[in-house]
Amino acid sequence: MATLDFLKLALRQRAPASSPKRDLSDTEYSAGFPLLVQGPASLNYHDFIIPKLAQLLASLANSHGSISILEIGPGAKSILRFLPSHLRQKIKKYTAFEPNDGYVKSLEEWVCSTSEGSPPMPCLESPPQIHHTPFSTDIGTGTGIVISNSDSEHKYDVILFCHSMYGMHPKRRFIETALELLVEQPQAGLVIVFHREGNIQLDGLVCHQTASFPAGVVHIKDDDAALDHFARIMAGFVMQSVDEEHTIRAEWREVCRDLGSRAEDHPGYLLFSNPDLMMVFTRHATALAELTEQVPLAQGNFNGQE
Repeated sequence: MATLDFLKLALRQRAPASSPKRDLSDTEYSAGFPLLVQGPASLNYHDFIIPKLAQLLASLANSHGSISILEIGPGAKSILRFLPSHLRQKIKKYTAFEPNDGYVKSLEEWVCSTSEGSPPMPCLESPPQIHHTPFSTDIGTGTGIVISNSDSEHKYDVILFCHSMYGMHPKRRFIETALELLVEQPQAGLVIVFHREGNIQLDGLVCHQTASFPAGVVHIKDDDAALDHFARIMAGFVMQSVDEEHTIRAEWREVCRDLGSRAEDHPGYLLFSNPDLMMVFTRHATALAELTEQVPLAQGNFNGQE
């Protein structure tokens, strides 16, 4: 079964390198991303992401009593909505960075909703903060957060990237920025990253904990409209020329149908392998790099020979 990373490469190779391209609009992104997380495609979330996240937050809540969370790119509704109610009651502070225009209003409405009798995070000690801007590596200006050595107001027990690091480069720098926003006392703050498994460049950052979900599969409805939305979000761009966009759509559908697998128990769907990965970092994630700067790693063998 072809992986999403292999499909992404195949789609990009079909687009003429010399042709002008543009990034997806918020509307185009909003139309494609739900295909990766809804219906049969939600297996990764319900069998892996939600249980792992709940386990980590429960451990923190037991040691801290309550927890503060900064979520990067939560979308229209946070993944936190799937947590058990007793865990959501432990959340005392919630901040999010969501740059997508189409998601911000829905996220704000969800955070304040009382449709189930009470807000989704009923024990917040202050109003939730939703920043309509991308998370930036410049915490002084890019995110609107100013950090000083004595600033505890903008420090968090948990910083969560749930499939929101796509397009963030270099990833090490974004994780380092998040590490700077972790609480210092007690030193149990966590940066939690869920990402499609693949060649993730961490450049020496050390994970505190990892877990993988190799059984992940995405099911995409085999019709032209769904494949158009899906192919755009996988390729990460659209053609600027209307004629070229029309041509590439047809070619991308062909690529998806050629690479997609089919299963009798999911008629009318194309299946792609979507292995998932969880990486957890603490403030000690940079310790190895800092140590090797002071004491270079030994080369050669340890028998007194070079």
